[in-house]
Amino acid sequence: MTARCPSHARTDVSIRDLVTIIDEPVEHGGTNLGASPTEKTGLDVQSLNARFDRRGVMLEEEIEIPFPDVAITITLSAQGRQDALTDVKTNLRRSCPIAKIFTNSGSNVSENWIMTLNGKEA
Repeated sequence: MTARCPSHARTDVSIRDLVTIIDEPVEHGGTNLGASPTEKTGLDVQSLNARFDRRGVMLEEEIEIPFPDVAITITLSAQGRQDALTDVKTNLRRSCPIAKIFTNSGSNVSENWIMTLNGKEA
């Protein structure tokens, strides 16, 4: 598998002779050529807020953790069992490359999950 990122919002993933485009909608700065990463998982990320220490990119001084605080609100509506929602939360933390980048860089990541299961707040 190989991936190429022609823009900040788009990734072209190639496997054998297949190409999949992962892209954000226009309102999020993408070109809407493919499903967004959260649409592919069925998650609706309502907001992602991060505090960015700009001193590094402004060449004022080297910064070890450019995003010291990241807050994510994830809205998930699903049909099924409660343990399936628990699995989604666990697997997202374990396998999401963006979450791994922030967490492993030393960023303080906080999650706010708004979950509905079978039409009821979970």
